[in-house]
Amino acid sequence: MNVIVSCEPINEPINEPINELITIEQQILLILRENPAVTKEILAQKVGKSRATITRVLQSLLAADIIERVGSNKTGYWKINIKW
Repeated sequence: MNVIVSCEPINEPINEPINELITIEQQILLILRENPAVTKEILAQKVGKSRATITRVLQSLLAADIIERVGSNKTGYWKINIKW
């Protein structure tokens, strides 16, 4: 009987994408704090992710009421609703 022993935690494959998302959220919040009028394209370049990923993360932050969009999509800005 062969026994395979792994030193890698069982939940590591699950935690890596979650930890990455948290990092992306933090990066986006830092950028929004520096430049509330930043575009999704600029966010994607600075974070190194696709525009679709940035849109998904922004939607998540909006749903959690962490950020809100003030004004129009073209001339508005992002407002951060949490203190950190």
